[in-house]
Amino acid sequence: MAERVQPDPSTDSEPEPPLTLKPPPGNYIVQFPRDQIYRVPPPENADFAERFRTQTPQKSSINPRLKWVLAILFSLAVLIAIILTLVFTLSKPSPPAFHINQFSTKNTPPSRYRKPEYNITLRVDNENSRMGLRYESGGSASLEYKGLEIADGKTPSFFQPNGDKTAFRLALKGLNVELPREIKRSFESTKGSKGSVTLTLTLTVPVGVKMGGTWIRSRKMVVGCDLTVNTLGKGSRVTSQECHSMI
Repeated sequence: MAERVQPDPSTDSEPEPPLTLKPPPGNYIVQFPRDQIYRVPPPENADFAERFRTQTPQKSSINPRLKWVLAILFSLAVLIAIILTLVFTLSKPSPPAFHINQFSTKNTPPSRYRKPEYNITLRVDNENSRMGLRYESGGSASLEYKGLEIADGKTPSFFQPNGDKTAFRLALKGLNVELPREIKRSFESTKGSKGSVTLTLTLTVPVGVKMGGTWIRSRKMVVGCDLTVNTLGKGSRVTSQECHSMI
């Protein structure tokens, strides 16, 4: 038999590259990692951004000088308000002190057709060393007995310099009210008999405050005096009193 000759490995030629196969036609799904996916904004957003970038800013219709003037005026208004607040706070006056000097009555004893009149003289001490007080018109005064108003009247207007002591008079007319038994008894008594009564005098007065040569402001002052008189008839005299004022 003939021997099979084995091929020589050294004489073998290089292997041919594999054939590339084309995929069959059709639809395919390709997947990518999520971190490599980028979102692209819609075209209308890009158009809007481009118009906004290239848009020319509108000029303000307010004149720059007018802006400065308004800013200066506003600053001055704030400064004036602060100064006035400090002045009003630091210049609050001390309330004056009141004292009843005299008390007398007229048209006594009262009757149905004759109302009594109460004449009261007070002294007011302006204890402020730098402030004058102007007691303006329009103030009121009332006289009460145990909460019942029995007379009223007006307060006078006058100016009182700082540190001054001034006396003024009140004329209060009796009101058309039924007087309590104690008041009627006191009108009929004399200074030697037991006819003392305790009354309350109340004043409400608008007061202007003057500091230096400038009127600062007007305030409402309220004065209350509890007084006891020995009689409402002839020879009446104040036996005790206590006055308080607030401004």
